[in-house]
Amino acid sequence: MAVHGKKSLFRSLAVASSVLTGAALVACSSDNAAESTSAEGGMTSVDMVLPATLGIDWAAFLVAADKFWPEMGLDVSGIGTDGSSNVVQQIVAGNADYGAASAQAVYGGALEGAPITAIAMLTHGDVAMLSVPADNSAIQTAADLQGKAIGVTSATDGAIPIVAAVMNSVGVTEWDEPIVGGGGAAVVNAFQTDQIQAYAHGGGDMAAMEMGAGMELRSIMPEEFANLPGNMMVVPDSLLEDPAKTEIAIKLASGWLQAADWIMTNQAEAVEIVCQQAPEGCTDPETASYSVDLASQGTEPIGDRWGYIDEQSTSTLLNAVYGTMEVPFGDVFTNDYIDQINSTR
Repeated sequence: MAVHGKKSLFRSLAVASSVLTGAALVACSSDNAAESTSAEGGMTSVDMVLPATLGIDWAAFLVAADKFWPEMGLDVSGIGTDGSSNVVQQIVAGNADYGAASAQAVYGGALEGAPITAIAMLTHGDVAMLSVPADNSAIQTAADLQGKAIGVTSATDGAIPIVAAVMNSVGVTEWDEPIVGGGGAAVVNAFQTDQIQAYAHGGGDMAAMEMGAGMELRSIMPEEFANLPGNMMVVPDSLLEDPAKTEIAIKLASGWLQAADWIMTNQAEAVEIVCQQAPEGCTDPETASYSVDLASQGTEPIGDRWGYIDEQSTSTLLNAVYGTMEVPFGDVFTNDYIDQINSTR
């Protein structure tokens, strides 16, 4: 199927039934308090809702939970859900106070009237990647993809509208988008049989390609699209009126970002910590080390103000996804807490 220009393949942020287990919902329900203070040691137990089940690709969270949040007096549990939109839904429904969700899901919630705010950027760069085989591809830049086939992971992949924006920016007017899956042997075969000439994917597909299937990839993503914001620290607006809960949100963001920075220079110890907490992903030590390294690249703090939400790159992403900035950036994203996030230790 030929693709001409931009097309919308995004699911609306409709209210959906929870995919959290009943026990998890009770644990994170605002009615039962999203955090509680233990009598022993004065630790505050906090639930943080995540867009996926915890695994080794959540290295910054796992290291923060082991090394950094306890030093701040927090005992943090990660509650996995079915995607970023579901994180937003849980917060809007009052089932959670703290979450990590993609910038586009947070903004999608705001477009639907959700009273939520993102206070820090936690990850970046892995929301959409555009790659070719490193060894033998004739494609040098995205502009070479006129009339070519760009493999996608699924019909609803969040990379699709970003690819459309990239194609528009480099003057490509026609391309195909065959569905080839989320990395691995099928994608390698699609390249080798010339079914596709490029692959649009997320950061999580890199390990399946490079370690699982043995094909090293080379990015052809234009610079302005290469480091788009990923997951944000998101809270309900009402929480920011509560100083104690706001302090917890600041500590959650700070601990996550400190852990992300620490991993960059302590990878061996980070792999050990991660594998203790997520052993199911560490059956092969080499793959585990690669996965932690890959995850750390998407969480490494940018610039001097860790967690800073850049308006230009965020707008680039959201205009690609929604074709509008109907709700102003400042109504959804704030950097008002960045100084506190950076000074909290």
